[in-house]
Amino acid sequence: MIRLAVVEDNIHTNRIICEKIKESKELTLVANTYNGYDFIYNLNCLKVLPDAVIIDIEMPKIDGLICTSYLNLKYPQIKIIGVSYYANISLIAEFITEGASCFISKHFCYPEANLFKDTYGKFDLLNHSIRIALNNESFIDKILVNESKTIHKSISTKINRNKYIEINSTSLEEYLILNAANLSFPEIGMIMNKSIHSIKNYYSKLSEIFEVNNRAELTSFCIKYGLVKLPFFYESESY
Repeated sequence: MIRLAVVEDNIHTNRIICEKIKESKELTLVANTYNGYDFIYNLNCLKVLPDAVIIDIEMPKIDGLICTSYLNLKYPQIKIIGVSYYANISLIAEFITEGASCFISKHFCYPEANLFKDTYGKFDLLNHSIRIALNNESFIDKILVNESKTIHKSISTKINRNKYIEINSTSLEEYLILNAANLSFPEIGMIMNKSIHSIKNYYSKLSEIFEVNNRAELTSFCIKYGLVKLPFFYESESY
């Protein structure tokens, strides 16, 4: 059985995706959450990790792009399938750069709709994407990106963070990513399973390294130098 997780904040869409998974004899749902924070927290508590995660872009607490960066750091073995109704090429490229294997439109939730039928007929897009991802290959939904257009990957945040020898632990990298989600110290501590004292020490060390005065400045520095990425910097269309 292929173990899957779903991270989708829209209740109706979430239900449809979960139902499609449960209908398959080859798929099993091991985690279902409505925001990135709950997903990452629950993931750190699971005894058996999912093989792949289906993850939305725009979500409360922690968005899909930050989740993808976090997974690429902490759980690179989990395959990532990004989903959205609408996403521009730049944003899709950043998801792929950060570690997603596939990116598909949520129109697979409505296979009888003309847009999906005209493009794919009775093709099972979700199952196809899952198998492509588990085969270490990549797939981009042609409803979102015309086949004639090429996705150009940028430099990943992981590569950019590795340029700083002062960021000498996974915990510091983990804090940098979670700090960009504008979480409180206790919330970050819950995810990292660290005391608030430890979390504040990570912040203090990074503030000293990058010579910033507060958490907002730390996030701005990280965005400027590509150490973290946020979706709204790549938006030119609505989701």
